Amino acid sequence: MKNEDQNTDIGVVSGLVREAISEQIDGAQNLDVRVDLSAEGLLEGKIEGVEIEGEGVRSRSGQPVEVLDISIGELTLDRLKALVGNVDLTHPGRGRARIILTEKDIEMTLSDRGFNEVGCSFSPGDRIDIKARSSRDSVELSAVPTLRQGIVFTPKNERGDAETLSDLATQLTAIANLQHLNLEGMELKVDGWTFEGDRLILEAQVCVRELP
Repeated sequence: MKNEDQNTDIGVVSGLVREAISEQIDGAQNLDVRVDLSAEGLLEGKIEGVEIEGEGVRSRSGQPVEVLDISIGELTLDRLKALVGNVDLTHPGRGRARIILTEKDIEMTLSDRGFNEVGCSFSPGDRIDIKARSSRDSVELSAVPTLRQGIVFTPKNERGDAETLSDLATQLTAIANLQHLNLEGMELKVDGWTFEGDRLILEAQVCVRELP
């Protein structure tokens, strides 16, 4: 009976964690959330780890990504609260993320933020070329990312209204730094990137402060 009770408790807590994470996702072609929780870990108030793997993901805030892979290490929680349905972390958990954005993902995100007729392409030399239209003007922006406490873009070519270009550069920076992904209780800090064809692969540190 004791083992059955422990298995039930493990199932309850694991299910709560999976639900808390899945609720951050508005839709996905594939989404798998795995919780590593043992009987010993539950008694100590520790989840050994959480793995999130998603394809064709759209976050609740509307950010689309082609691939969302997050690996989180040990999480400590209030065990008694968890057993009655409240996953309350007592210390932040840390991990790593690998997130892939396509040209189309960037086009869709910019379109959701007030730009029209958006075209995005990744060019040789790690350059991003964007054409877009706003209520003020049509603009073109070419920029190369560099890493300085996150990704910043150095413009290589600009054409059009200065205010629109500034808005476009601000949104592009937010997209590349995963600010629009907006996973509640989870902070992502981009610390690496590579281009592969029409894909921008972002590597990031993860800090989990809460599971809402």
